Amino acid sequence: MAKPPDDLGIVDTSRLTADLGEINRLKCAYDESGQKALRKAVEKLHDNPVLAVRVLGAFFPERFRGSIKGSMAVRRIPEEDIRDIGRKLDPREAMPPLLVSRSP
Repeated sequence: MAKPPDDLGIVDTSRLTADLGEINRLKCAYDESGQKALRKAVEKLHDNPVLAVRVLGAFFPERFRGSIKGSMAVRRIPEEDIRDIGRKLDPREAMPPLLVSRSP
């Protein structure tokens, strides 16, 4: 896996693969045109929610885990149900713990 640019403040690179291209696109938007362009580029991520969660989750992993966990609790969705869905969609790949904090 390629190393992400150090000055971006990425906290969790563990689930990033091809997403680094998207992160670099966000960085270029900011470098070339500033905050307004970055905001616009981030809004485009909403077209692909899975990509948005992976990319933005790399910057704010604890915030995303908390938000997802809270949403699941409100809807009374057990984490194991989500894992089962993931296994059915791609049984070759075990889903990593979605809601487990990664403390060093």
